[in-house]
Amino acid sequence: MAKPTLSVVMPNYNHAQYLRKALTALADRERPPDELIVIDDGSTDNSWEIIQEFAGKYDFIQACKNDKNRGIEFTVSRGLELATGDFFCGAAADDMVLPGFFEKSMDLLSKHPKAGLCCTIGDWHELHTGLNWHMGVGMTDKPDYISPDRMMELERRGRLFIAGHTVIVKRAALLEVGKFPASVKYAGDWYTYNLIGFHLGICVVPEPLAMVQIDPNTYYNKGRRDPTGDQKVMEEILRLWSLEKWQDSVQRMKICGALYVWGWPIFKFLLTHREHRHYINFTFLRKNLWHITKLLIKRALPSRVTNFLAGLGGYRVKTPSKTAV
Repeated sequence: MAKPTLSVVMPNYNHAQYLRKALTALADRERPPDELIVIDDGSTDNSWEIIQEFAGKYDFIQACKNDKNRGIEFTVSRGLELATGDFFCGAAADDMVLPGFFEKSMDLLSKHPKAGLCCTIGDWHELHTGLNWHMGVGMTDKPDYISPDRMMELERRGRLFIAGHTVIVKRAALLEVGKFPASVKYAGDWYTYNLIGFHLGICVVPEPLAMVQIDPNTYYNKGRRDPTGDQKVMEEILRLWSLEKWQDSVQRMKICGALYVWGWPIFKFLLTHREHRHYINFTFLRKNLWHITKLLIKRALPSRVTNFLAGLGGYRVKTPSKTAV
């Protein structure tokens, strides 16, 4: 039986300073992607030269270029149209995968073909504060498949988190669900990966195998600082939920309060829109208010104290993550 194939799509816009390290981390692996599609979105630095250099060095790298800057949603969608692999992984030019990411994720997916995706623990580094914590800790002690019902149990206890930058997903499921809806903007990966996971189940490798670097001006952070735009994203998530054909996923997420992750903005939106108040249940309230409290603590305390509390609170695995090469 032929082994499943993997397509990695990396959008890039003016990230020349990170590209060499990120592309090396993706390409120089025991199990590299079957195709690595790098799409430059109209960069004004020397990104395109670096991308072409790597495409000349590795025959599985495709160098593509948008005619102008078109944004992340357009670029990722274009990459998905170009991809041919059985599985898809979205990579960011300023993030890095760590040794073992592809090998362990693809091996686990091969053992559990019913899973919609595989994720690992996310290694998060906030560049402007020095904070470092891990997301997705506590879902399982060993590489395993987690059913939708088990996902609900973990979500109720606040132990479920699909870190988008660690995901390898079935391309067929991604296409069936409509890819990443452009209208939910920076919530696209959360929206789609959770929809797939709560329908098909997920595989989890409980190791920090992918690192994300967070600065104040990421697409996500800038979007969340715009109250009007953020409220529109919250509204669009709920509008799309009402139209989804995978209503089993929507109901599971509703029951276990999955919307809590959007903090005060989603709570405010639900309170002020009567037609959506049915999403407010005890589990949502408990998790949402605790999440808001943790965010307030994070902002108020010095980074060294918050890093210490992150370890105590289960936001760091006991063994240190490996360094990317």
